[in-house]
Amino acid sequence: MTDESAILGRNIMIIREKNSLKVPELAAIIGVTRQSIYEYERGETTPSKPVLYKIAKALGVTVADLYSENVNQNLTLVREPDPKNDIRELQGVINYLEAKVERLTKELEECRKRSVK
Repeated sequence: MTDESAILGRNIMIIREKNSLKVPELAAIIGVTRQSIYEYERGETTPSKPVLYKIAKALGVTVADLYSENVNQNLTLVREPDPKNDIRELQGVINYLEAKVERLTKELEECRKRSVK
């Protein structure tokens, strides 16, 4: 873990919490797994540039804010209401749920096949 990835991870977590977002919600909005968000926040991995931009956008900050050493628990964020952003967020949640339903459907089919044998 580099200092840069540790700072990035800490800031993602602080800003996410300030935005009252849970890890699964942020993951659904930006289209990654919950595990990826946990890994970013622990500084174990660094998101790709496209994902980094999605994180910043979802949290209402800039990429530079995510790397800032001056972010702390007292950070005040104001997210302007944006219907287009709300639609994108909902689409992210829908995509997440559709993928989950697809995965669970496959698991159910596999279980049925095993029980028939």
